[in-house]
Amino acid sequence: LEGRKPYQMMRVELPVSLDCFPEISAGKQRFTLRFVNADMMADRGKQIKKDIQFTLVLCNF
Repeated sequence: LEGRKPYQMMRVELPVSLDCFPEISAGKQRFTLRFVNADMMADRGKQIKKDIQFTLVLCNF
């Protein structure tokens, strides 16, 4: 990420066929993404350990 650009929004696009959702952690200079199973029966989803193809869009206004 460029430190000079104040990104205000992040969009993560996933294929509809995947049964997961992104969990995003962000700080001032970086962010992390991990993908978690969308199991509604579990208290907490489990991290997916395989590669996931996704599209990331960073926006500023």
